Amino acid sequence: MRISINHKILPKAVIIYGLGRAGKTVSQFLLDKGVKVFAYDDNPEIQEEATVRKLRQNPNFKFLPKPNSVINQTEIDMIIVSPGVSDQVPLLQTLKNKKIPIIDEIEFTAQFIAKPIIAITGTNGKSTTTALIASILTTDGKNVFAGGNLAPGQPFSSALLADEKDFYVVEVSSFQLERCYSFSPHIALLLNITEDHFDRHHSKEEYVALKFRLVAHQKKNDFAIVNFDDPIIKANLNKIPAKTFYFSIERVVDGTYCQDEMIYYQGEPVLSVAEIKIPGKHNLKNVLAAICATKIIGVENSSIEAAITKFTGLPHRLELIREIDGIRYINNSMCTNPEAAINSLQAVPKPIILITGGKEKKLEIADYLRAIVGNAKYTILIGENRYRLKQALIKLNYKDLAVADSLEMAIAIARQKATKGDTVLFSPGFASFDSYANFIERGEAFRNAINNLA
Repeated sequence: MRISINHKILPKAVIIYGLGRAGKTVSQFLLDKGVKVFAYDDNPEIQEEATVRKLRQNPNFKFLPKPNSVINQTEIDMIIVSPGVSDQVPLLQTLKNKKIPIIDEIEFTAQFIAKPIIAITGTNGKSTTTALIASILTTDGKNVFAGGNLAPGQPFSSALLADEKDFYVVEVSSFQLERCYSFSPHIALLLNITEDHFDRHHSKEEYVALKFRLVAHQKKNDFAIVNFDDPIIKANLNKIPAKTFYFSIERVVDGTYCQDEMIYYQGEPVLSVAEIKIPGKHNLKNVLAAICATKIIGVENSSIEAAITKFTGLPHRLELIREIDGIRYINNSMCTNPEAAINSLQAVPKPIILITGGKEKKLEIADYLRAIVGNAKYTILIGENRYRLKQALIKLNYKDLAVADSLEMAIAIARQKATKGDTVLFSPGFASFDSYANFIERGEAFRNAINNLA
């Protein structure tokens, strides 16, 4: 379904469904413009938060405590929904029948941004690539907004409350793309597509289609940058209307590629692979994607090299917390799917004591299990699916494992099993919601526990 939206024409009244960080900033922007805002959140206690209390002081803001309060609003001409809210929620099904546009904050915000938007999606690597591009552009003297799905970070809508930037670098998730119907970034990066979020998206085909929404509405004078090594992306190249560039670690392509330990853009040497600080082939691909985007803009090699050689990664992504008695403790809490977990096992120094497990997302895990068997000296299983993982690993005749009922217990076991030269890798491979609010809270728990070790 394609929803027609009057670009840059403000609605008269809007429902904000979900008062998270994006919902609050969109609400503030709309209120500043004199728009009526009706806000609903499944958690009625959120109206007592300081930011929401400030919003409630505006006479045009009304907090709706019950779902039927939303349904009964007859003057609404747009609904902006938090990406965390599934389309299967009964309330949204009812609102759809009212023929009112239901969109994401990304879709709404882009209507009011005049300068170029660089948008990044993919199953893995989105945040790192977003941060890399922003760092390169900033080093080159550009005034840059970086945000979107990036966490920790700021929602795209916060750009509406700030001064205009030269470029807007935005991470976009499949949840956000569910409700984007005309979003058209000037440069779109599609990093990779592997199984994820099948607890929300009903099939591989649906998930792939959502990822390709990032490029679907681009124009011929826009640019799409895609992973030439990804078979799913290669099979769908005909869906891209924009000028397409590629990145690859396997072959020479029209874009960025590696050859003899050097990174090239269109045949021009840009950077030595040895200068990259973030580990792993998956991060090398992220660097290639970021270089391609910034070279298209016209950034000089000197700025690219200066930014990349200083970039050591983001929190909770292969983050070295401490080294104790010759043992490295690495926090990779952002790892929320098996493919990312495989990449992390291949990226860090061996021998590896692995801490893994979390909330199920109905994903295929056979490849991850084999990666554990082939790469982990010892494995400690945590989270909702710990016993499922245990039984699956035992079937593969892998017995160097333990089950822990808490992260603290897992760390204690890891410390007993690790010896000098080992890496204790916290790489869950699954979602955090069985025990934590998000991957950040989970990663902070790991960091704090490691920092408290004597």
